[in-house]
Amino acid sequence: MKINGVDVESGIKRFGGKTDRYLKVLHSFAMGLEIDDTPMEITFSNENAEESSKNIHKIKGVAGNIGAVALYEALVEFENMQRTGTLDNILYNNIWLRMKETKESILNATGNAADIEQRPQGSINELRDLLIELLLTLKISEPTNCEAAVKALSAKSWKTISGGELDTINKAILDYDYDKATEAVNKIVLNNNYKGVSEAVNEKAVKCLINKNISVLIVDDSKENLSALRGILEDSYTIYVAANGERALKVADKNLPDIVLLDVVMPGIDGFETLKLMKSDSRFLYTPVIFITGSGDSFSEAQGLMLGAVDYIVKPYNPDIVSIKVRNQIENKLHRDSLEVLVEKRTEELRKSQEAIIFGMSFLAERRDLGTGEHLKRIKRMAGLLAECLFQKYPEVISLKEINNIASYSPLHDIGKIVISDTILLKPAKLTSEEFEIMKSHTIQGADMLLQTKELLDSGADNLMVAVDIALYHHEKFDGSGYPKGLKGEEIPLSARIVALVDVYDALTSRREYKDAFTHETALDIILNGDGRTQPEHFDPLVLEVFKLYSNKFIEKQHNI
Repeated sequence: MKINGVDVESGIKRFGGKTDRYLKVLHSFAMGLEIDDTPMEITFSNENAEESSKNIHKIKGVAGNIGAVALYEALVEFENMQRTGTLDNILYNNIWLRMKETKESILNATGNAADIEQRPQGSINELRDLLIELLLTLKISEPTNCEAAVKALSAKSWKTISGGELDTINKAILDYDYDKATEAVNKIVLNNNYKGVSEAVNEKAVKCLINKNISVLIVDDSKENLSALRGILEDSYTIYVAANGERALKVADKNLPDIVLLDVVMPGIDGFETLKLMKSDSRFLYTPVIFITGSGDSFSEAQGLMLGAVDYIVKPYNPDIVSIKVRNQIENKLHRDSLEVLVEKRTEELRKSQEAIIFGMSFLAERRDLGTGEHLKRIKRMAGLLAECLFQKYPEVISLKEINNIASYSPLHDIGKIVISDTILLKPAKLTSEEFEIMKSHTIQGADMLLQTKELLDSGADNLMVAVDIALYHHEKFDGSGYPKGLKGEEIPLSARIVALVDVYDALTSRREYKDAFTHETALDIILNGDGRTQPEHFDPLVLEVFKLYSNKFIEKQHNI
């Protein structure tokens, strides 16, 4: 095909060899060109200058990508003369003439209408399934599947969908206006009174995210440029698109792309601001971003690199350069991700080794008290559970790191019993006052042992302070009646307040030589209302409130050995 003023062969190449798509974009570009005979003095007056310059810049970028050589060269000359202040009416009028000639040539070559075939009638169930698939592809902004889904929808006739509604959806998808397309599809869903569509779409979207291949998010306010980059990359990657910065942030949030191609000049928030907002999210801190810019643009490479960009590509696109730059950045990311996996695996191995050592040390103390280690397992599970419940109810009170530390180090709460003599530790009768004072010293003895261990550590020493606090203070009571120091209220570390409650709960629900195990309900009643020996004032009110609120969860933890 030959089109005056258009290098069709290079245009098809820039679209990754996708001839049909190239011709559709070419036709759409021509249809969208508005030939304006407004005098230059008005077009570039003070109030119109910025907007007019942006429009010229956008048309130039598209013209270069579709191979409209004559128009592109005229627009490059126009921008150069505008920058140097030498723009005149002759060149200005020449631009509109080139636009008119380009539009007429393209439309004459590509035609203005498509043949419409007789379409079979579709069923209600078929329509629901197709609408779900279309909403899914719109939700995750995956253009290839969007076009396939709307093509499937358009392949049949539907009693409850008008031709105008299908045209609206088709046009919105071709313009990459997925919000408008989604609104139109949801209107059809509502009119057909379909139930459970939103839930089905969300469920499928999660599965798509889990099973996705390497993905690229392309952000550009020009639908023609989006289509060109799609053509270059879609055979190798899953492609998501966005027509502006605001939409890009939403698409990235849903799909977690592996790399982002980001236009610099866009309406609303520009590429720099979009990148800044994206990098403020820790999930995208190491996601490579390549800027897209036109030749001759006043692009600040330093600014882009400072904000976290890794490279940039220039319009009109060279498909080979685009492919190489994207592939190189993805290979770098995959290498970094694999290293992170190895580090995480090694960290997990070290964590398990540490927990085994902690449990072994704790078991030495409990073994002398005729224990089997089950008490330690229950304390670990229930302390972690209570900390998690506290986080759910009051996330400002405790951090995720603290939750992990409390669960990990809670088995060391009675480590000090190692130094208590068997005559006291294993005495079946009631302890004398002197013996009880010695027994109480296990808190101080345990803390001292752990502090000495802490001094030997080069790393992880700060975390071990959680174990010290638990060992030293888990017999303190919120009303100040505990030991060894008689601390009161929030003077007691939160970790010890949590372990104190689950330690009492486990003692109540476990069998001893001198008593049978209480039921969960009885233990809960004693903790919440008191029995003379145990009183609710002994516990942190906030921790007690959360324990009561989530008490049913502790039945499973108590018995799930």
